[in-house]
Amino acid sequence: MQTKPLLLDGAKGESHRAWPSKHLRRRLAVFTLTLRAHRMAEPLVTPAAAQLVRPQTPTDQRRSSEILRGLLALLVVLMVAGGALRAECPLPDLHDRQWNLQNFGQDGGTVDADIDAPEAWCISGTSEVVVAVIDLGIDINYVEEESGELAGKLWENPEDPSDDQDNDGNNKTDDTHGWNFFSENADLIDRHGHGTRVAGVIAARTNNGGIDGICPTCKLMILKVGDSRDGPGKPTWNAIAQAIRYATEHAAQVINLSISDYNSDNEVSAAIAEADRAGVVVIVSIGNDDIDAPSFPSILPETISIGATDRTDKRWDPWSWDPHEGSNWGTSLDLVAPGVAIPTIDLEGRYTESTGTSAAAPHVAAAAGLLLSKRPSLTAADVRHILLSSADPDIDPNTIFPPTNPALFIGEGRLNLYNALSRIWFSDVDVHAWYNDYLAYAYQQGVIRGYFDGT
Repeated sequence: MQTKPLLLDGAKGESHRAWPSKHLRRRLAVFTLTLRAHRMAEPLVTPAAAQLVRPQTPTDQRRSSEILRGLLALLVVLMVAGGALRAECPLPDLHDRQWNLQNFGQDGGTVDADIDAPEAWCISGTSEVVVAVIDLGIDINYVEEESGELAGKLWENPEDPSDDQDNDGNNKTDDTHGWNFFSENADLIDRHGHGTRVAGVIAARTNNGGIDGICPTCKLMILKVGDSRDGPGKPTWNAIAQAIRYATEHAAQVINLSISDYNSDNEVSAAIAEADRAGVVVIVSIGNDDIDAPSFPSILPETISIGATDRTDKRWDPWSWDPHEGSNWGTSLDLVAPGVAIPTIDLEGRYTESTGTSAAAPHVAAAAGLLLSKRPSLTAADVRHILLSSADPDIDPNTIFPPTNPALFIGEGRLNLYNALSRIWFSDVDVHAWYNDYLAYAYQQGVIRGYFDGT
C-alpha cells in the first residue's frame, strides 16, 4: 500500500444528486424481459375454466401477489422515466478529496465513480455493528483524544473492562477493545500505520473536521496480528487464525482482512469456515501484484474477495509505469471498490492517501456493516447477495487488450452502497426475490414509504 501526505483544504457545500440516468434504460429493459418471462411461465390470470374446476390455492395467491408487486414496481419505473417523479437526497458536507464517497470530477475523476455514500447515509440504520479489523493495530491517540477521529468508535468487551484483571477467564487480561495475537498481550498500538488507515476508512467520525468514515454505526474490534508488513514483525498465520476465532466467539458480525499471500494455511481456512458457519461476513483483499493468481485467503469460497478501482472507475492497474503493481484479478474476484488515493488517517494525527486492495476491502466491510445496521437479521449469504447484485457493472477492466471475460478483472462490478441499502427496505420481501430491485427503486424515488408490515 502506498501513501503520501494529504493536505486537508476545506469541504464541499451541500448538493443534491438524483438517480443516475445511465441506469434507467438498463433497468427498464431488464424488468421488461423479466416480466415477460415470468408471465410466460406463470400466467397472471387463471383461465376461467380452471377457476370453475378448483379455487385458487395458497400457491396461486402467492404467485399473484408477486406479480402484483412486480407490476407496481414497473408502473413506478415508467412514471419516473416519464419525468413524473424524482426524489433527491440532501448530501452532508464532505471533504473535497474524498472522491471515493462522492465523486464530482475532482482531481481528474469521473463524476459518480464512487460508492454513493452520502445518499446511502440518508437511508441507513441505527443499530451498532461490530467489525473486527485483523491488522497491525491502531493509533490509540485517535481513540483517547476527545476530538479524535476514532473517539468512541471501538468495541468494548462487556465481560472484560480495563482493570488489570482477566475478568472473563480467557487468559487475556484487559482484552477490552481486542487483543494482540502476535505478542499475546493487550498492546494494540499500530507502529506501522496500515491498521490505522484501514480503521479510518471504515469508521472515522463524521462531521469531525477531517475525513468521514463510511459506517457511522460500526464499532471496531481491534485484533493485532503483527507489527509490520515484512520482516520479523510480519503477521503470522497462527496469529491470524486465532484472531478470526476470537472475532467469531465474541460476536463480531463482519471481519476485515486486508491481508493476502500466495501460500495457504489450513488453520486460517478452518477458522474462516467456522466464522462463515456462525454468520460472520468475511471481507478479504485480493492482492496488489496485478496478476491472475490464487491469493490467500481471498480464494476461499467463504470470503468476499475485493479488488481496487481508481477515481475514473478503472481497475487499479498502473501498467504503463509499473508492470508489477495493481489490483489482482481472476476467478476468485467478487467485487471491486475504490482503492487509489483514498483519504484516511495515519499515525501521529496525520492524514494520508492510501492505495491498494487493502484500502478497497474496508469500503466493503463498512458496507456490510451498514446493511446489518439497517437489518440485523440478514445472513452472511444475504449480505453477499446484496453487495454483489447491487454493484455498478460499468467498470473499465483497464487491460491492454479488451478481455473476453471482464468479470475476471472487475468481479460483479464496483460497490454501490446506496443501491445495496435500497434493497433491504421491505422486511417482508426476500432479498433474493426477483422484483426486490424494482421495489427498492420505487423507494429511492420517494413513491413508496412503507409496505405490508409498516416499514
